[in-house]
Amino acid sequence: MFKIIQAMKTKVLISVLTVLLVTGFSGCKKEKTNPGEVKQPDIAQNGVLIPTPSGLKNTNDPMAQQVLNMFTSLNMAGTYIQLFTPPSGATPFDAEVSGAAAYTWTEGSTTYWLIYYETDSKYIWQLDADFGSGRDKYAYVEENKDEKSGTFDLYIPQQPVIHGEWGYDADDNFSIEITYQSTEGNIKISATENADGSGLLTYSLNGNVMISAQWNADGSGSYTIHTENGTFTGQWSSGK
Repeated sequence: MFKIIQAMKTKVLISVLTVLLVTGFSGCKKEKTNPGEVKQPDIAQNGVLIPTPSGLKNTNDPMAQQVLNMFTSLNMAGTYIQLFTPPSGATPFDAEVSGAAAYTWTEGSTTYWLIYYETDSKYIWQLDADFGSGRDKYAYVEENKDEKSGTFDLYIPQQPVIHGEWGYDADDNFSIEITYQSTEGNIKISATENADGSGLLTYSLNGNVMISAQWNADGSGSYTIHTENGTFTGQWSSGK
């Protein structure tokens, strides 16, 4: 177990995702086109995977703010997935996959290749990039055609893969899990947003749950954080 100040190893995950968003796509803030044949992943429509409870956004509790970091990590991944849109001026090219829509473009010194295609049961997106050392994988997303579940992998130069899985159950409750192998061990963030707006989130390191939080539909909630100094619990109000 580790000290409070060290507890949020997810900061590593946040910084890695920041590299993806700021460095890798710094040039992609230009006006974009979305060719009709390139569908966007369903979970990327709003760029938010799990909305942050309203009360948590305004809390001054430093422990509750650690929970806020979890939402930051999750939604950075969602913003990243939202970028599967060719910018204006992207050039079509012939991909090896039959029937694929494929575009390439260069931003600064980086060249990107986006390939989108369908199978009988899935939509698939593959994004490659060349940052100066050759073309390599950058991101890969699969979504089942019922748009109820899927997976993604984010490839960061010099870093382990960030893997995510999501799905909706029969009651339209949404769940997502992100895993990442950091220098401290295996990080896993799991969250569920129920159809009524309530939810549950856990942060684990090497299989041990370090943080758990649950929130209500009105934006209020509670947390439990485990550290080497003991277990801390608290609540936040709805913020309304």
